Amino acid sequence: LRSLVEYNGTWHSNECHGSGKGTFDDGSVFEGTWVANYPHGKGKLTGKPMSFPADGTKLMFEGDFSEGQPNGTGSGTFNLPFHRNPRNPAVSHFTGSWHNGLPSGAGGKWRYHNGDAYSGSVLAGMREGDGTLTDSTGNKYTGKFSRDFKSGRGRIDYRPTQNHYEGEWSEDLYHGQGIFHEYHSSNSYTGEWQQGK
Repeated sequence: LRSLVEYNGTWHSNECHGSGKGTFDDGSVFEGTWVANYPHGKGKLTGKPMSFPADGTKLMFEGDFSEGQPNGTGSGTFNLPFHRNPRNPAVSHFTGSWHNGLPSGAGGKWRYHNGDAYSGSVLAGMREGDGTLTDSTGNKYTGKFSRDFKSGRGRIDYRPTQNHYEGEWSEDLYHGQGIFHEYHSSNSYTGEWQQGK
């Protein structure tokens, strides 16, 4: 846990309480509303610049806080050490609902540092449920996610070939019943897929 090393703002009963700006021992700074020494209410938390990406992007969250953590609605740029999917880029910007410091809820929007974008349901910092993921090349998947992976039923449209696959998925691979359609040849394969084959 972070420890507060400097605070400038209003006090109540010897505690940071009201509007103020505080600096923590890890170098992060919170400016906004405090209750009983914790960020609580509206505010902005800014961290130290990250070594990746090279442009010096800062860790940041702006929105609702409860007992020192993002809780409610807001947007943030941050690392994703909690992500289960190794294919995900490490840095992203999320706007939507948060719970206990992590993105959680329906209707969230994620922009990844590599140009990918996601909109849909999120649980504990991972894509979970219904959503749409569009990668930086324009390939677009719409369907189910589980623990951050494409899992369940969904469809992907490939650009620029206009080929598409619709059916069952498991951990980002075709798996189960599905159909793959080649746009230019009009050929289709329908059947059972195993680990993408």
